[in-house]
Amino acid sequence: MIFTRKRQPLNKLTIAHAAYTLQKEVKWLGITLNPTLSPNLHLRMVKTKTNNTIKQLTQIIQPTFGLCQREARILIVGVMMTKILHGSIIWYTNKNRNTVRKKLTGRLFQAVQLSTGMMKQPPLPCLELYGGIRDITKQNIRLAHNYLHTKLAALIDDGHRTLIWKDLTVPQPIHPSPLNNLIEKNTLLQQHFTRTETLSPFPVPPWCHRGSWKENKSGLALRNLELTWRAPKG
Repeated sequence: MIFTRKRQPLNKLTIAHAAYTLQKEVKWLGITLNPTLSPNLHLRMVKTKTNNTIKQLTQIIQPTFGLCQREARILIVGVMMTKILHGSIIWYTNKNRNTVRKKLTGRLFQAVQLSTGMMKQPPLPCLELYGGIRDITKQNIRLAHNYLHTKLAALIDDGHRTLIWKDLTVPQPIHPSPLNNLIEKNTLLQQHFTRTETLSPFPVPPWCHRGSWKENKSGLALRNLELTWRAPKG
């Protein structure tokens, strides 16, 4: 187990088919473990950094509506970093495990709302600005909005599934707005050209589980919203 105060005797450590060089510090997915620190001091340092990240996410989430995809990725990475840092706290102590999990899943749910352009209330005031939108389109948006939130709530509340990050240094293709991609008529032609993003981490956190989901209902194609997570065998 890499969460230890003692210096590792090995020069290299293999995790998820990736080799890591062990020196005075061990770094795992953004968590820097210093063997010279006591458990209490390391715990205090991680808590401070995590609390600052949560405050920054709260400031971003409250006033923002409809982020572009790259901004959404950055936000999700921030949420995942918060989850990972809190995960290191749980590995040091099992106290407040459920409280930490509920707080992090709430932040994750907010990040998913932003990444899809969907807030807690249907964006009807924005739709009223466009005079050419028919009532049937507004009703479809209401149905898609409610259906999406129901699925996301069921997905996140089980405590095992989570969004995971992707390397942001790779140039990303330009896509239309997630809100435009989300609500479309489910035709064979659109199904043929549907491409769903998969956010995959490397290396994989040890607490992730296998699985994926993609739902279609009432003629609405939910795209760009396939959550995929993997775990190393063994």
